[in-house]
Amino acid sequence: LTEALGCRALFSTHYHSLAHETWPPGSLSLKHMGCDVQRDRWGEESVVFLYQLREGACPKSYGMNVAGLAGLPKDLIRRAEAKAQETFATD
Repeated sequence: LTEALGCRALFSTHYHSLAHETWPPGSLSLKHMGCDVQRDRWGEESVVFLYQLREGACPKSYGMNVAGLAGLPKDLIRRAEAKAQETFATD
């Protein structure tokens, strides 16, 4: 993309594999929006999005956390987490 199309920016929210593709040296700079992640005593994640640009690829997707912030039912989010675990276990 950088050479063939002259692409200067590529944004991805859920395709972490793009960060691990082979890119020509110096053609791409990986960045992500920072967040603070904490767990309560029951193991539930709490995420605060910092809106600060950080170096490197994002370590994981926080889509389930965003679903919780958007007010989706917890049982729906738990089912989605289970399906995501199944999907990633087969990769």
